[in-house]
Amino acid sequence: METNVAAAEPPPTQAITPITATAIPEVTSIIASYLTKKDLSSCTLVCRTWCIAYTPLIWKTLNTRIPTPKNASLLPGLLAKNGRYIRSLTITDLPETYTDNPNPSTELVFDCPAVQNIVHLTINTEREKKQAMKNIIYHSRHTLRFLRLNFKMDKSKKPAGWRGEPWLGFPDMVPYLHSIFLDNWNMTRQELIALLKACPNLKVLSFSSTFLDQEPPPTSTTAKDQESLSDDSDGSLDRPETKDTFQHFGIRNFRMCSKLYHVLDLMPNIEILEFYRFDRSIEGQELERFCQTIKEHCKRLNQIWAFGFECSMLPPVLESLSQLVAYRGCSDIETELSILDHANSLEEANLSDYTERNFLPLKFMESCPRLRSFITGHSSTTMNEVQGSLRRGWACQNLQELRLFIFKLSPALIEAIMQDLGAERETDSRTRTRRSAVWIASQLEQRQQMQAAMNALTREQRDFQDEFSRFLRGFRKLTRLNFGTGWYSISRSKVVSSSTVSATADPSALGVVKV
Repeated sequence: METNVAAAEPPPTQAITPITATAIPEVTSIIASYLTKKDLSSCTLVCRTWCIAYTPLIWKTLNTRIPTPKNASLLPGLLAKNGRYIRSLTITDLPETYTDNPNPSTELVFDCPAVQNIVHLTINTEREKKQAMKNIIYHSRHTLRFLRLNFKMDKSKKPAGWRGEPWLGFPDMVPYLHSIFLDNWNMTRQELIALLKACPNLKVLSFSSTFLDQEPPPTSTTAKDQESLSDDSDGSLDRPETKDTFQHFGIRNFRMCSKLYHVLDLMPNIEILEFYRFDRSIEGQELERFCQTIKEHCKRLNQIWAFGFECSMLPPVLESLSQLVAYRGCSDIETELSILDHANSLEEANLSDYTERNFLPLKFMESCPRLRSFITGHSSTTMNEVQGSLRRGWACQNLQELRLFIFKLSPALIEAIMQDLGAERETDSRTRTRRSAVWIASQLEQRQQMQAAMNALTREQRDFQDEFSRFLRGFRKLTRLNFGTGWYSISRSKVVSSSTVSATADPSALGVVKV
């Protein structure tokens, strides 16, 4: 009998180690997104498990300056232990700050074999650190995706006629790099070719205050020079064959100034041409060569981003394009007329960086059937002009985003229109704070004041509200609106339901022209 009881007893259970939430990387990342670096450092001191879980998150993003002699002795040891966790690294070395301080080394302390998995790298440094910059890139050449190299020099030390720091060279291959931003450098065409060859997957190339020495064309060399070059067997990049035949087909976005037009032939698949801050006029011959180069070598170019660009240059540039899909930047009457020449292909127009208040915003919506996003700056467009435009009809049936400033359109009238459309104000990130009793009371008071102002709208304003709201409900894809008081969002379900009701009631009341 005792034997049977013993046999019926279950075997002893094995100890099972419980799985904590921090053992799951996804959960740890979600928790860490709500914590500061100081909080994460405190978490690592709780226990060994938390230390293992949160230490990589502390080192994942690092924004630092070059170490001073006080902490230089500590950082190498920390990098040797935790450098493998760094994915985003920003190094800032301000020469005017460290000129009088003895540096522990002429190299960057981050030039360390342990730091070899960087994905996003930004270095702002000076001349003595060039070799270390090259070494850091080399260590992370298989993981690097984004690179910004900004050479800095104290203004008092800049020699006369300084045209940027000579280029530091580049590792043999950085295969997965897709974005390069270079500031204050100077390179030759052949050095640029070597750079492009080292980055076969490059998509974005930016030159800010970077000079490229324009070399004489191959036809200027004599026969004797050509023979001597052909006999050169060292495989250097100075041969004319390399200069004439190499092209990088992956670059889609090129950020430049007009003086770099002579390298556009190296990038035939550019789709976006972005001009950085540019406040000087350009000679007619240079502008003509620039536009001619675009016609010859940039067959796929269809987007211009020209914030801060000289407006007098833009019409010839726009006219040199076969088609224009997106435009962002400054505008005047001549520029807008050149943009409207591409009305059949235009899908995005951002004219917020304007130079004149009298431009033609309504013409874009009346003339561009493919327009999806239209953003304007302050204009003198009146309510009567808008009403006339509504009666003529807007061709942009696929409009999704609209910012239009209308003269004398009061905040109360804007709020009434948004309520008719079922739109909700987008929350500003600065207001996403703890809502105290004082804040709630102030918001309630503002709502009461707004409601009183809406009740006091005139008959003319009410007529405009009804006509404009009814018209906008006809745009089934419209999801964002801004008439000068901030952005409002319209949920797609509300847009569809409102449009259905309006179409059922009176299809001809929408006043929309079908194109």
